[in-house]
Amino acid sequence: MLLTAIILTIVAISGFRIKTQLGGSVGSADIKTLANSPNFDKEKEAFKEIIPSGVSAMFKKKSFFTLLYNFYKNRSKLVPSEPLPFTKPNMIDFVKPSDKTKVIWLGHSSLMLNVEGKIILIDPIFSENASPLTFMVKRFQDPIITLQELPDIDYILISHDHFDHLDMKTVKFFSDKSTKFITPLGLGVHLSKWGISSTRINEFDWWQSKDIEGITFSAAPTQHQSARSFNSTNQTLWASWIIKSGASNLYFSGDGGYGDHFKKIGEKYGPFDMAFMESGQYNEDWHNIHMLPHEWPKAYNDVKAKHYLPIHYGVFYLAPHHWYEPLEKLERYHESGNINLITPMLGETIYVSDNIKTQKWWKHLM
Repeated sequence: MLLTAIILTIVAISGFRIKTQLGGSVGSADIKTLANSPNFDKEKEAFKEIIPSGVSAMFKKKSFFTLLYNFYKNRSKLVPSEPLPFTKPNMIDFVKPSDKTKVIWLGHSSLMLNVEGKIILIDPIFSENASPLTFMVKRFQDPIITLQELPDIDYILISHDHFDHLDMKTVKFFSDKSTKFITPLGLGVHLSKWGISSTRINEFDWWQSKDIEGITFSAAPTQHQSARSFNSTNQTLWASWIIKSGASNLYFSGDGGYGDHFKKIGEKYGPFDMAFMESGQYNEDWHNIHMLPHEWPKAYNDVKAKHYLPIHYGVFYLAPHHWYEPLEKLERYHESGNINLITPMLGETIYVSDNIKTQKWWKHLM
């Protein structure tokens, strides 16, 4: 009886944790509001993808267990054998006012910006894994700083609600702070569930812009999906982001496949001083929702960016390719003149300017 009680307690605790991780639910009142968006399908009660993703077709070709096996079978060979090099950022220097935008890559798609004195976090994730199940999607690279070591954050910008971009642990840390959240439509249901008041949440539809304290935030399309559970697919919107100020014009791609939306973004909001471009976790099986390497230069040139800073790599094993493979491919595109690549080390502060020099820090780890 004691053993049974212990097992049931563990199951109950795990179930509660998973349920909490899934976030909030989009209710009928939310749907009425979301239905005002031209990107919302009223019949399906879900947001529309630019191009049908083909994910359901993928599962018809290969079973879930086959995909899972293929995903994990080579993991030990495809992650770094030692921690990636990093530099501990000096937060006192980072928050100092400057006429140039400062950028720190924190790993995966997480970035910290100082834009005219406003500190912005993008898709921050400080959890040990990117899954509601603690044994799945574990980090191979620890966070280079703790949540407690962060400076005061003015804004947190979120691209979509997948676990490697919207992190419950990180959001909850800011529940008792004044930090404001900027998200695509619908994500407020998750943030509210985790303690963020509605007065601190700004939700955007595609092509919507808003000037906030001298910085113009604009949400733009991306060919992706959203979901935190099997029955919540596309109930919230996903987006790429433009962050424009007097100091710089920046583009954050979020996740997504290649399409003509990149050209539209470049024509409407470009040129950009820097583009933070998804450059990892790719595979033919999910080509429609993640770009393949040969599409990176096309997307970069479509949006009319001066510098290409890769994201979506260096923390999680999410696709069956070597962790450094994106960097090697990007270096070849750089050498052939197709992109102007910059590869800051984890924690390294760079200034957005015409001439940025970074090191090939990954070479000795290949």
